[in-house]
Formats: sequence, C-alpha cells, structure tokens
Amino acid sequence: MTIIKTISLLLASMTIAGCATKNLTHSEQKQAMNQEKANLAAQIDDNQPDWFLNPPKEATGIYGIGTAYSENPQFALDKAKMHAFEDIASTYAQKVSS
Repeated sequence: MTIIKTISLLLASMTIAGCATKNLTHSEQKQAMNQEKANLAAQIDDNQPDWFLNPPKEATGIYGIGTAYSENPQFALDKAKMHAFEDIASTYAQKVSS
C-alpha cells in the first residue's frame, strides 16, 4: 500500500507543479493562440500562387480552387480536392443555368 500512496503523492505533486508553472490566464492563452494563427495565415498569404485568388477564365475549361488543413497531409489533400470539385460543380451549374 505504501508504494501506491507514494506513486499517487508523486503524481499529485507533479500535477500541481505543472499547473502552478502556467502563469498565463485563459484569455492570455487564447490571445497567444490567435496570434499564432494570424502568423500562420500571413505566411500562407505570402506563399500562395497568383492564380489562387484569380483562377484562369478560359472558354475551354472550368477551374476550381480548393484548400484545406489537417495534421494528416493526405487528408488535407483529399479535403482540398473535394473543395475544388465543389467549386467546379458550382461554376458549372451557373454556366448551365445562364
């Protein structure tokens, strides 16, 4: 029983120490996270190709743009393709209706 109490006491003290070292409030953590997201968005804006915001408009084809984020690169690619296909379908439906 004393080993279990010792392990429990050790885990409890580590948990308390871990919580005590965080000096940021919830709002400060949220603000830091938003700043990180803004920095990432700025990097993405700097690296995007010109055609991303202005896709080519040609009579011979329809272009769709898709983007996605995931920690799994293949899942992000699949999601981006799905968004691009939705963009193409939307464009195609507009051309057919007009």
